[in-house]
Amino acid sequence: MIEDEPVSITADRINISGLLTGDNNAPVGAVLFLHGGGKTNSKSIFRPWQKALAAVGFLTLAIDFRGCGDSSGEFTDGSLTHRLTDARAAVNFLRKVSRLPENRICIAGSSMGGHITARLTDTFPDVSSVILVCAAAYSGSSEPLRLDDSFTRAIRHPDSFADSPAFRSLSRFPGSILTIYGEHDRIIPGPVAARYESFGRSRGAAIRIPGAAHQLLQPKSPDDAKRMRDLIDGSIAFLRQLFPVRSG
Repeated sequence: MIEDEPVSITADRINISGLLTGDNNAPVGAVLFLHGGGKTNSKSIFRPWQKALAAVGFLTLAIDFRGCGDSSGEFTDGSLTHRLTDARAAVNFLRKVSRLPENRICIAGSSMGGHITARLTDTFPDVSSVILVCAAAYSGSSEPLRLDDSFTRAIRHPDSFADSPAFRSLSRFPGSILTIYGEHDRIIPGPVAARYESFGRSRGAAIRIPGAAHQLLQPKSPDDAKRMRDLIDGSIAFLRQLFPVRSG
């Protein structure tokens, strides 16, 4: 059993910080976690989820995108395209350390990380499944933009998400899809959530957490902590249909 092993992954000569947790001796499967946008976001939000999955036999890896958390690089030098590069390197790293084929790997992304997760399925179409938590969607033209004011202006255009390549990627993806949103998410536009949830309903499951807002993985009260637990339990129930999950 790995207990919080820090790792470093190289992408574009940038050091991407990661944290491995779980069973590296014949794991039932492996899960990669990708956090959302914003300079203060980091892999730390996934710690409770990583521990819960470790308890049922998974090896998990959470990373900090470049310019965030413990990774090197400048936040505003990054872009969605750069985050895709970071995430691809993380998938390849997880495949190597887990010694598992793609079809034993799940990718989970939160908010902006949900867009990245969806886009990764073009590179890794054989992963077993994706979990999209409060997933955002962005236009193809916004992907190469630096994460500064130019990106903010681009995504503020009405319906900028309508032609998002994230949706096209998921339409081609043959694996299972779980979507999770908070009932009171005011960050993600309703049409974006509805589009993602249509994939979940047809390809796996779509969960709405009652009373929850956007920051499902950053609880600030006992009620929030229960909602996060509901998210984790829902993900384990989903994964139990795809992997030989052990009793926790």
